[in-house]
Amino acid sequence: MNKNQKRITLIIVLILLLVATGGAAHYFNNQELNQSEESMLGNENREYTLENLPQFYEFPVLGKFEGTPASINFSSDFNDQDIKMFLEEKAKEGPNFAGHFVIASWGCGTECQAFAIIDNITGDVYFPDFVSEFGQEFRVDSNLLVINPPATIKEVGDPGDWVYSAYYLWEDNQLTLLFDTRDVSVL
Repeated sequence: MNKNQKRITLIIVLILLLVATGGAAHYFNNQELNQSEESMLGNENREYTLENLPQFYEFPVLGKFEGTPASINFSSDFNDQDIKMFLEEKAKEGPNFAGHFVIASWGCGTECQAFAIIDNITGDVYFPDFVSEFGQEFRVDSNLLVINPPATIKEVGDPGDWVYSAYYLWEDNQLTLLFDTRDVSVL
């Protein structure tokens, strides 16, 4: 073997070793994910109905962040120490939403759950301007968020006309409403 053939063989062996040990997957999973690339199926403009609700698989993310979560960045006007401690603990658990985010929710009264979305890469915290009455449904491999999931509403029975399911797309660090059942019965 000449010198070039040895180099090529060494490179091939190193690549095979990386793939076999998951090193390549670990590298790619820890790269910062571009949210606009995560909506690969282009379903943001699709028309949804009660018979055709948004599905988690329609809004995939590229991978899951497996690095060390960044320290949380709080705005200077956020002073609730109990919530700060709670969010810091939840962030340490790692992502549970949209690849590298953590959804952390807490009770804010009867049939009320406030929540925050924490970016495990940057440490930024986003506080939606609404709450849920019967929880949220989300997945680490999707950037779809369901507020008051229909199955949960059905379990409750008749929670009242003021409770409805809402489907949001998390993209570019904001939630965009895709569909809600406000004017449609889900029971």
